[in-house]
Amino acid sequence: MEYITSQYPDDEAFVRQEFERAIETCGLEFKSDKLWEAYINWESGGKRWKNVTQLYERLLATPTSKYMQHWQKFQEHVKKHLPSEVVGVDEFLSLRRSVLTELNRSDIETPDEAPPGVEAAPGDEQVGTNDEETKALQKSIISARQKIHEANVVEAKALWSYEDAIKRPYFHVKPLEKSQLTAWRNYLDYEIKQGKASRVRVLFERCLIACALYEEFWMRYIRYLEESGAQESEVRAIYQRACLIHLRDKFRPHLSWAAFEEEKGDGDRALEILDDIQTRVPGSLEAWMQAAGVERRRGNMEATKEVFDRCLAICQEREDKNAHSHVSLKYARFHTLFCGDTDKGVEILREAHEYNKNNSNVLLALVDQALLCQPPKFAMAAEILKEGLDSCQQPGTRLMFAHRYFHFMSECGQETDSVTNGLRVLREVQMEVRQMDACASETDTASNTSKQGDAASGGISVIESRREKRGSQEKTSPSPVNGTTGTTQQQQAVNTNYQGYQQAGYGGYNQGYAQGYGASHYQGWGYPAQQGGYGYGQQGWGAYGSYYGQR
Repeated sequence: MEYITSQYPDDEAFVRQEFERAIETCGLEFKSDKLWEAYINWESGGKRWKNVTQLYERLLATPTSKYMQHWQKFQEHVKKHLPSEVVGVDEFLSLRRSVLTELNRSDIETPDEAPPGVEAAPGDEQVGTNDEETKALQKSIISARQKIHEANVVEAKALWSYEDAIKRPYFHVKPLEKSQLTAWRNYLDYEIKQGKASRVRVLFERCLIACALYEEFWMRYIRYLEESGAQESEVRAIYQRACLIHLRDKFRPHLSWAAFEEEKGDGDRALEILDDIQTRVPGSLEAWMQAAGVERRRGNMEATKEVFDRCLAICQEREDKNAHSHVSLKYARFHTLFCGDTDKGVEILREAHEYNKNNSNVLLALVDQALLCQPPKFAMAAEILKEGLDSCQQPGTRLMFAHRYFHFMSECGQETDSVTNGLRVLREVQMEVRQMDACASETDTASNTSKQGDAASGGISVIESRREKRGSQEKTSPSPVNGTTGTTQQQQAVNTNYQGYQQAGYGGYNQGYAQGYGASHYQGWGYPAQQGGYGYGQQGWGAYGSYYGQR
């Protein structure tokens, strides 16, 4: 602003326009006092006293760090000039009527009097030249703004604690401390609760200077703008600043931006954003899945298949094979639900199982996929469940497959001994699990017994040493007074405590394995007819939801 005022000293309208733009952008900040003072000094330099008064009115309603100094300077400004020079005509006349009434004056304004700013006719009395009247008018002008100042004082004091907690308001590549992040969160919570949109936006802009590398605050700003009904261009501008400048390698803001553009009808722009983040963050499966969803919602089924195929090819290059399994599950579901090709879904899942035989979710999906075929492939489903029983090594997973096999044979078995075979398999697996648990219990019991023995031997040695010490004391100490036997009583108390210590022990696993593995422990493993939905949807299909909905 110093440059503007020095280069355009005669262009009053342009300079005032730039000052107003600066006040609109930064004038609500808590430490914006210098900007306000520069604006006031510029208006004072041109002797535009009424404009100075209007600026002070705005400043007195704005909580800043030097609010008391501004109040004092405003009073000095009013007392330094005539009332007719610092306030408008309407306010001056209204205040003068009140003052003259209080002073019991009869020379209240008549039609012949000239209003402020207009030169009076020769011989007419000047308005507001009486010292007593002038002081009363100045006092009234200050009193009219007293309530504004008092309300501003309360608000400024409330902001001091939040401002003092901000130790680094500038940007730095060094990460912020947790206390600083908490301070910004609390400050934003307070301003949002107050409900003053202009102040909230200014505070968000301040926050995003120091927290430019934290996606949390960018996404919170976007969410606030959307909830407050901001224009589409304003929200898009924040997305662009975040994703194209500060958070270029953070995939979640990009996913949210792509969902925003798709919602606004620009699917091509959404795909461009997703393609960009796929290049920047190759391991982001969410970007691939969201791109497939965009193509599907646009009706481009072939393009959706291409996205899935490219994603599977990339997953095969990763060490984590579970990523390939996850994408295969979604790909098979896409063919089943949107293409009506259940056989293709079976083929995709079989390939996924051959690629990663350790993922039980693929086998469960294959079972459900076999049942969705027309006609249902019961034999294949039973074979897959048996394969899961034979290939899984973890007891919990084996027991889960055994329960699934039993329920399947009960509901879909084609032979007369289907239920018997399913129950036999379930009992065999339950017996194996019980034996493993019993072995584990014995190992724990042996370990606890060893610890108990060590503790007991340590207790005996301590007690024996105490006995020897007491014996030596008895030999050197005088006899008990009045015939008491204090040492003997102490020894009996120690022996009693020791016996209780031995009897208490450390407990153990004496009850063994008794609760069993009933069907009630494994509810929810039924088939679509039981669950009323797509069975393997609960086995990890919904891990990547709509990130737009989480903004």
